[in-house]
Amino acid sequence: VSMCIPSYVGLKTHLSTTTTQYCSSLVATLSLSLDKHLKDVLHNSIYVCAAVLDPRFKLTWCKAESEMDTYKKIVLKDAEQFTPPHSHTSKAFDQPLTPSKLFSFLTTEPTKKITTPMQELESYLKDEHSGDNPVEFWRIRSSIYPVLSNLSRCVLTIPVTHTPLQDVFDYASKIIHTDPFHFLPEHLETLLFLKANSQLL
Repeated sequence: VSMCIPSYVGLKTHLSTTTTQYCSSLVATLSLSLDKHLKDVLHNSIYVCAAVLDPRFKLTWCKAESEMDTYKKIVLKDAEQFTPPHSHTSKAFDQPLTPSKLFSFLTTEPTKKITTPMQELESYLKDEHSGDNPVEFWRIRSSIYPVLSNLSRCVLTIPVTHTPLQDVFDYASKIIHTDPFHFLPEHLETLLFLKANSQLL
């Protein structure tokens, strides 16, 4: 999911900078088709959050400063549902409590400053560590970026769904078990191809 927007932007950039003498109409058609099928991902919060929260990409695919601000707002809006209620406490509660004299011999741990989602996002975007595994990246930094880490679990995980490929295997199983001795391999392959591409025929 996180590769959708960077891939779309990369393909658009490649097509816009491609010059050809004989296939200019093909390049233009590919560019129009790309916009028709993938342009909406730029306005989908799931795809935007996935791309931004993938440490391999962050906002490197976005060049204009105004667009960066727009995408940051989208991430922060989705991050609100993972923001704990105490993250916006008043300054009066940010001051450490003074221990009583009875327990003055105890060493108190320094209070950890509560950060806002905006501070987390800005710190994350400046984080130079990227790595090849986004899930591992957020697992290690879950205590540093708690809100963004929770959001990343929602947008970077793969949901379990039913795929059309499973239907093809079910169809092949029915054919083989019905009459396993009267089908040549190439005939079975042809039947599966027709079944999988029936909507295009």
